Amino acid sequence: MARSNKKIEDFNVEQREAMVLDTLKERVLVLSLDLRIRYANKAFLKTTKLKKKEVIGEFCYKVNHNLKTSGNSKKNKCSVAEAKKGKIQTYQLIHYNDKEEKRYVNVIIYPLKEKGKIIGYVHVSKDVTEYKKKETELLKQKDRYQRITEEMNDLMSVLDKKSNYIFANKAHERILGWDVENDLSGRSVFKIIHPEDSKKAKEALGKAIKEGKGKAEVRLKSKDGSYKYFESQGKALKEKDRYLIISRDITKRKEVEKKLVKIKEKLEEKLEEVEKINKVMVGRELKMVELKTKIAKLEDENNNK
Repeated sequence: MARSNKKIEDFNVEQREAMVLDTLKERVLVLSLDLRIRYANKAFLKTTKLKKKEVIGEFCYKVNHNLKTSGNSKKNKCSVAEAKKGKIQTYQLIHYNDKEEKRYVNVIIYPLKEKGKIIGYVHVSKDVTEYKKKETELLKQKDRYQRITEEMNDLMSVLDKKSNYIFANKAHERILGWDVENDLSGRSVFKIIHPEDSKKAKEALGKAIKEGKGKAEVRLKSKDGSYKYFESQGKALKEKDRYLIISRDITKRKEVEKKLVKIKEKLEEKLEEVEKINKVMVGRELKMVELKTKIAKLEDENNNK
């Protein structure tokens, strides 16, 4: 062991190499076979708030994990132990500082070899706790948005430049009966658009491509073969050749509109009938007035004789 330590001491990083390592943002340690620290760069000293004399010669597991012995524990895993196999090891570990705060650290261990034998290790680590927090928050947001899209009553889909489905929410299954993965994914949206509405749908999509957004009323086919009316709005996404489509089911509104049209038509028919009756009634009244006038005239002539 003493001989191995002597070799690593002899290996001691030269001044020029030390200057290069000191420019790195990553924390770098050079370890002996018994896991004592033989070199620590400025980034390591700065982040640990330790002085060089407090680090050099100490065991890495004591400095990094505040442990008395090497090996794995419930809170900290010894990454160097795996590097003894002679291969470069990469990990993301959880470290606990002196305040018992959880820190996420990416670690790479490089075995140092001389004539094929391992004489020590280079321990490179980077604290990625803030990145991990952001990643966790993004995953939470993604999950939250995913739940929102799945619970939406509107159809939400993302199409590529060929109008093929990249994404479709679960509302497609609830409202139209299509299985998102098996029936829609990778297929053209025009396969479920009514043939008579294809033209205006293409015009609306073309407008979305050119002007950023477009809108159209279209009929979409259900899995059972029936059609439902939708008010669809398209928007070009920042991602190239991706288009967001939001479609609201307006079938009931259309049915009400149709009923209102029929009611209006019936009312207009009734009004026409009333007008005809009125004309007949008015004509009769005029004839009665005319008849009464003639009778009165005849009576006057008879009285004068």
